[in-house]
Amino acid sequence: MNARRIEGKLHLQFNAFESHFLHRVLKVIVENYKASPSDLDVSTAEAWYSTRGCLSAKMSAEEIEEWLAALHQVKSGSLRHLEDWVAALAAPGPSPHRLTIDLRDVDVLLRVINDYRLMTAARQQLDDADTHRDAMMDDPDLPPARRAALLEIDLLAWLMEIILAAASEA
Repeated sequence: MNARRIEGKLHLQFNAFESHFLHRVLKVIVENYKASPSDLDVSTAEAWYSTRGCLSAKMSAEEIEEWLAALHQVKSGSLRHLEDWVAALAAPGPSPHRLTIDLRDVDVLLRVINDYRLMTAARQQLDDADTHRDAMMDDPDLPPARRAALLEIDLLAWLMEIILAAASEA
């Protein structure tokens, strides 16, 4: 992957694997952002819409409901960008695949990528310590699905680092 900041835009260039991977990630996020919090699987809903902080802040049921609705509105408000990016990554053509993002929208891309990481960790019941382990290490006790989840989480962390570095260039 290559990322450059040019005239207020972030220009991302991917090889075929990276493009296919990010396309799949964004499609999954689009499907899940379209769903209401109550329609998500329990692990994803807990990762994205946890009410622990609301409860510790002693928010009323009505306040919690309003908070969840506002949070869902932020997520679903990203759908226009996501659908554009999915379409751009799905466009046929030889490598490298390109995606151009306005710098004002980089935070949306980073939030979306992180939401996928949170969802993946939650679905595989990975805790913080798990997500900091080396997915490539030879661990016979690590089931293939958890290893694959850790690889995805690591790859997306790497992608986020590249995006942040390029976006913050002067």
